[in-house]
Amino acid sequence: MPRVYTRTAGKDYPDQGIKKGDTYYAWAFFRSRERKSLTRPTRQQLTQRDELICIYDAEDAFGKIDLTAADAKDTVEADLESVLEQVQGAIDAAQEKLDNLEQGFPNGCPQIEELNDFISGCEEVQQELEGLKDNLDEHDALPELSWP
Repeated sequence: MPRVYTRTAGKDYPDQGIKKGDTYYAWAFFRSRERKSLTRPTRQQLTQRDELICIYDAEDAFGKIDLTAADAKDTVEADLESVLEQVQGAIDAAQEKLDNLEQGFPNGCPQIEELNDFISGCEEVQQELEGLKDNLDEHDALPELSWP
């Protein structure tokens, strides 16, 4: 994960909407150009791993589920389905990367074990989310939701 710096602009950066004198955030990945933003970068912007981006998106979407809407039960069910799809996307991205690593390193490497742990963790989250979704069908009241 890159280090994020706070800087004051010495010139305009029109592509990022930064004007001379603005305070902005800057970060760079190894051997890549620097990125700039007026707002603090999100977790998704600070990683290049597709599986982490997917799971961060799923966690953020889960946090935005609105239990107070008039048609909350239907909305929550649809939102949970969307989160489940994002978790499945993270599993698929990690599995693809794992398959490629296993072909390249038949004797194993530390990243293979890390990806296996990530996939099993995502599958646990997926099962808990499916359990939450099933709970919605069984009960009239909406249960408290918390990220697994």
